[in-house]
Amino acid sequence: MANTLLKYYYVFGDSDDRHEFYYGKEDKLHFESCRLCKKVIDREAAIQAGIKVYRSRFNRLFYETWDGVTIVSDRFVEIYQQYRMNGLTFELIPGLKNYYVMRCNNVVRFDTAANPEFVITNICPECGRPDGAYRPYPYRMIAEDEQQLKAMTFYRSDIEFADKHTQSPLLFATEDIMQAFRMEGGRIFFEIAENGKSVVIDCKGKS
Repeated sequence: MANTLLKYYYVFGDSDDRHEFYYGKEDKLHFESCRLCKKVIDREAAIQAGIKVYRSRFNRLFYETWDGVTIVSDRFVEIYQQYRMNGLTFELIPGLKNYYVMRCNNVVRFDTAANPEFVITNICPECGRPDGAYRPYPYRMIAEDEQQLKAMTFYRSDIEFADKHTQSPLLFATEDIMQAFRMEGGRIFFEIAENGKSVVIDCKGKS
């Protein structure tokens, strides 16, 4: 049964701006990019190609590569399974063994009406993708989707934010997930707007 009272957070980790997962490896990995804007056409195909050769390790519980791929450690997966969380899948990176590409399966609609400064720029006439989407704060999904949230569940926005090749969706999580990571520790951030201000919770600890 849907619960209209569930509080949810925008979730993010450390950023590894030094490494790309697939971008710039077109010749080696043989995935297709738009001839006009040069952005990858099939992002999932590019990730599948990149997962075979990715070797760079950023020693964190949860982080994102420069080109927007989320990577988590086996400790993150352990906490996820221990608390019976939902909404994510994990694919082992062969070259790292204890790190995974993380994907979120539950898509919610981003509330553009709640974000008066929200901007999408330059839609490519060839592939239909924008150069970028910006200013997502406050991090809100539409009210109808908020009313359908389930406990211990992750969600992702339907819009990908950031510029050109760094685009990725927003990740949301219900409050019980935040509480679980606070108990277990590990560098992962949960952000929420309270009383018109942004509040960030850093769950660093024993991981």
